[in-house]
Amino acid sequence: VPGSVDSFECVIRVLAEVNMGWAMRYFHAQCVSFCFLFLGLHIIKGLLYSSKYLPWSWYSGMVILILSMAIAFLGYVLPNGQMSYWG
Repeated sequence: VPGSVDSFECVIRVLAEVNMGWAMRYFHAQCVSFCFLFLGLHIIKGLLYSSKYLPWSWYSGMVILILSMAIAFLGYVLPNGQMSYWG
């Protein structure tokens, strides 16, 4: 398990030495983007079809949205990178 000191070298090693490592990293980044795209489209569909009249369904959807955004924010901020250090 790499520590914070050699994590950059570990990522470079995965990209260079692991078979299709670059594709795995690219696929992961694109799937996260598509997940939030589909989440937004699903909320828009719920608004258009007036599912707000089903309160428990609406509340559970908002909880899932808030949890997804919180997890995405923490995954973006918590890694020891330059953006989390300076920003």
